[in-house]
Amino acid sequence: LHWAGSILAWRNTFMSQAVSITGKALWCCGEELGEKAVYLRYELGMFHFIAMDWPKAHEHLNCVYVSVNSDKVFFPYRTLVTTQLAAVAFSMGEQEYGETLCKEC
Repeated sequence: LHWAGSILAWRNTFMSQAVSITGKALWCCGEELGEKAVYLRYELGMFHFIAMDWPKAHEHLNCVYVSVNSDKVFFPYRTLVTTQLAAVAFSMGEQEYGETLCKEC
């Protein structure tokens, strides 16, 4: 239910509400399940990406990146996550890390 609410908030340009609702959805998962909630983390990372909150975008997108590359999680857009994480790295001034990620694509 939280996830659907976040999509509606985002569609109506209430980005801060979308971030808040998605954060609550992740919190409701609890610590153990929250670590495995890759799609919620991706959505939260993208909301922070859109808002140009690079440290928080990095936190969530990096979690998705690690999960996706462990081969324990199905995620159809692996290359996209790597590219987005590289963009965050460049925006944070981490050129070498961004270049390393780009080479993976």
